Amino acid sequence: MRKFLVLLMIIAMVSTMAIGCTPEPEAVDPGDTVVEYKDTLTIATYKDPATLDPMESNKIDIIIVGHQIFNNLVDEASDGSGVVSPELATSWEYLDDTTLRFHLRDDVKFHDGSDFTAEDVLFSFTRAKANPISASTFKMFDMENSVAVDPYTVDLKFVGPFAPVFNTLSGGRAGIVPKATVEAMGDAEFARAPVGSGPYVFEEWITGAEIKLTRNDNYWGDVAKTKNLSYKVITEPSSRVIALETGEVDIAVEIAGTDAKRVEEIEGYHAVVGQSNRYTLLTFSMSDDTLANKDLRYALSYAIDREALNMAVYGDTAKVATGYMPSNVAHYKDMGPMPYDVAMAKDYMAKAGLSDGVTLDLLNDGTAEFSKVVEVIQNMWAEIGVTTNIVTNPNSRSYITEGNHVQAATRSGNANEISNIWIIYDSTFGDRLQANNDWLDAKLQEGMTILDFDARSAFYAEIADWLYEERYSVPLSYTATVYGVSDKIEGFVYHPSYILDFALISVQK
Repeated sequence: MRKFLVLLMIIAMVSTMAIGCTPEPEAVDPGDTVVEYKDTLTIATYKDPATLDPMESNKIDIIIVGHQIFNNLVDEASDGSGVVSPELATSWEYLDDTTLRFHLRDDVKFHDGSDFTAEDVLFSFTRAKANPISASTFKMFDMENSVAVDPYTVDLKFVGPFAPVFNTLSGGRAGIVPKATVEAMGDAEFARAPVGSGPYVFEEWITGAEIKLTRNDNYWGDVAKTKNLSYKVITEPSSRVIALETGEVDIAVEIAGTDAKRVEEIEGYHAVVGQSNRYTLLTFSMSDDTLANKDLRYALSYAIDREALNMAVYGDTAKVATGYMPSNVAHYKDMGPMPYDVAMAKDYMAKAGLSDGVTLDLLNDGTAEFSKVVEVIQNMWAEIGVTTNIVTNPNSRSYITEGNHVQAATRSGNANEISNIWIIYDSTFGDRLQANNDWLDAKLQEGMTILDFDARSAFYAEIADWLYEERYSVPLSYTATVYGVSDKIEGFVYHPSYILDFALISVQK
């Protein structure tokens, strides 16, 4: 009967149109439900970014936002499969072992209306190689000999065969910026009001409170599902959960593992928990005379009960780290957990000539997570006569740049490529660890040139053994990725590092 009525309606509509009258709106079946969607997707993020310049995006809190503003030449799957998809580049081919030619899209405009060309690619990577934060990532790029063949073809040269090239090109630091715009604005202004070619346009940044983006209706790809993004900066994990409970936000990232069950109990929300690419560790600065004492580093490592630390900070959502990278990353070597042995730690304190104790500064970024981590470590180190001064600063690089000295520090890594994970041991990287070891620098660069998978695994296993022996750092935890998500969200695709594609997401009213 219904099909018959619909047929009569169509016939009537066609007849009406034939005599030049305006057709009546099609009738809506009273049984049909019309779904309405919000025009703003609200995300609770955990930290106010220090910058939104992709060349300085060595932190997830920066990339979470920047991923929506900027495009890369390519995108590499986050699951470690190595699958590479086109983005601003349509195709590519190797001309020789050290030259990779990219063919670029010719229909892309930056948010300010300027055209994207090969010159923007060269400018972006030259700029990245010159930036202290991204220089170590781009050290294999030979930008002096890279050229724009024409406006939509670029040849990238490398100083040698470069195994993780696509991982680097798809990373946060490789976002493409508009050359003329950056030069006109200057680095400082661009960092606060970035211009990219991505699905969202930067609108406003209220420091410490909120970052607003709006849809790029002229986007070269599929336009975003939701018109606006609002990132609410909520630094306390418990406060992010409260924001879910009150309905203030639709998605919350960096939910504490101990709060996952609490999120599940919120009506209209659920927790999404999965394996991450993240691991936490303790680093020792090799530029510090006290920590240059290897016996002291051994004492400090043996004095940490990682099982107890994990339970206190993460609950049952983390595991004790058993290697120098996440266990789900290619070339991972299981070293086993470093032993917890207070008696042995005291013996090493004696060998170090520090039986009477020592005082150390321990730097952390002030997040709720690491504030707990350093408190636990402080109490454990006290058992072997180590007095710990906790120093809190949200940006370790600026802290060091301002002339401050670092001894021990907390750190989290979040990557799926070994050369990117171990970049912290490169002298060029600097920051908290400051390894400054010529042998290690040479080995890390050589590892990036090895193309055979098995040979690369064997090569990096040797470095893993060396890191374990030297104890420049102490792996602590493999942590889970935990989201709080509204049941009204559509298009959510899990990402192990919180770098969601918000352009795919919509949320019902």
